[in-house]
Amino acid sequence: MRDQILSSIEKYNVILVFAIMTVTQLPLSGFPGGHHGWVTSHNLALSGNSTVANYFVGYTIQFAQDYYYFLRSPFPSYIVMSLPQYFFESMIDQIFYTKILNAVIISLSIFFFQRVLICLEISRLKAIAITLLSFSGHYVTFYRDLVTPDVYSLLGIAIAIYGISLKITADRIFPLYVCAVLAPMLGWGYSVIPTFFVYWFLMLRVFHKNTTFYIALKSSLRHSSFISLFLACIVTASFLTHNILAEAFVRGVSLTEVGIVKSALFRLGIEEGASTTQWVYYLYEKMAKYFLKGFTPIWYFKVSSPTHIVKALSMSFICVLFISCIFIFRRSFGRLSERKRMIVVLLLLSGPLWLVPMRNLARFHDYTAIIFCPSYIAIYFGALLFLKKKFEKFLCGAAVVVYIASNVLYMNHKNVGVESLNLVTSEFEKVKDLLPEGVVVDYRPNYQEVIPGAPLAVGYYLKGLKVGTEFNSNYLISRSNEEEGTYRLLTPTHKMLFLYKRSDPDHIGKQVIEEVGKKVL
Repeated sequence: MRDQILSSIEKYNVILVFAIMTVTQLPLSGFPGGHHGWVTSHNLALSGNSTVANYFVGYTIQFAQDYYYFLRSPFPSYIVMSLPQYFFESMIDQIFYTKILNAVIISLSIFFFQRVLICLEISRLKAIAITLLSFSGHYVTFYRDLVTPDVYSLLGIAIAIYGISLKITADRIFPLYVCAVLAPMLGWGYSVIPTFFVYWFLMLRVFHKNTTFYIALKSSLRHSSFISLFLACIVTASFLTHNILAEAFVRGVSLTEVGIVKSALFRLGIEEGASTTQWVYYLYEKMAKYFLKGFTPIWYFKVSSPTHIVKALSMSFICVLFISCIFIFRRSFGRLSERKRMIVVLLLLSGPLWLVPMRNLARFHDYTAIIFCPSYIAIYFGALLFLKKKFEKFLCGAAVVVYIASNVLYMNHKNVGVESLNLVTSEFEKVKDLLPEGVVVDYRPNYQEVIPGAPLAVGYYLKGLKVGTEFNSNYLISRSNEEEGTYRLLTPTHKMLFLYKRSDPDHIGKQVIEEVGKKVL
């Protein structure tokens, strides 16, 4: 009876997490400055343009003759991401429910990580407490409504570790292979490769204990750990190959001109080289700070106008808490069985082993630190492993309070300028209704500055329409209601965004003739 109650609590906990995120979600359906506006609009455009016509490989901007930024990760996550754009006509609803979809993905991640902890044979109450504390950190709370493949990558890692945990603890091979195929389809895809690699490497060490390395390697290549790694690599490579071929075909360019290869070289730091000094700076200045900052609940970093003293005290508290947890973790780790140690190592290393090589992805995008969540789960697990049973209810209650407080404080901190941002979305919706299908549109001062802080937003707002210039378009969108020249204002009641139509329909031909004449002279 008690087990049934605890099992119900575990399930209801996931529903509670989703409910908390939904209730505290801001009614924001615009694009603010910073990562929230830039990245969200970018991925909404990619997902919205991931259609059958493009072989499910979306793009952000379509120009008169070319495209900008094609999809560089497996498309299944973007198909899921695009669902609100098919079910809701209003852009305001589309943006809001895409963020609610993020809450579903995070809730599922919490569920699978709880199942991993139960595979480690700890109580359900303790598993709930550990996952809630780990998901109360700064990055996962602050960026929980950021529309990005990183959120889906976190779910992919959770599924991968769960599949491996079932194999290690219950010798269930089929779920492992299913997870090895499913996990690389989520988020960046290749973000789960380190997880399966660590599993194979740990099994290789087990085989190597009583035999030579060559025999151990040969044995490991027939083991399910290597087969799962091989499956994950095949799935990842298949999707990346599909993306490359689709982009080359849609754009009509050679494979060497496809952006995904250049992007990979830049993300890994290969294109620009990587000196020892650069790597040390990156690991200390970025990764160490990201790790510590993401380990703590949001309020330590979102104090209203924090002074240097407050920041110093907050950082000191974090360091003391982190070092204490590591110290207790070391003592607990030595008392675990070998199988359980393998699962804990997987949790500890899965995030860092992906983020550290992706130097130029993580360096410029701090939200990628949400991938550290499995590491926090491992640390909290070690720190709380031998907590007495009588304290578990108190621990679980405290974790729920911390999780709710983090999400409420997140909402209060970001509740700025919602109405004006939503108004821009509403006016863009009216503008799109006035524009003919497939038309070329000019922007003032340019398409990147029409929405400050979200340069690719027009790719979502006006998907299906091309970005042009004054030489090839009859329509103009501007933030000013006093544009000079041969324009007729079509949206006189708007306050922030204005649509114009050229009053001289033959201006394009005249402009082209003038330009050609100048070049000839």
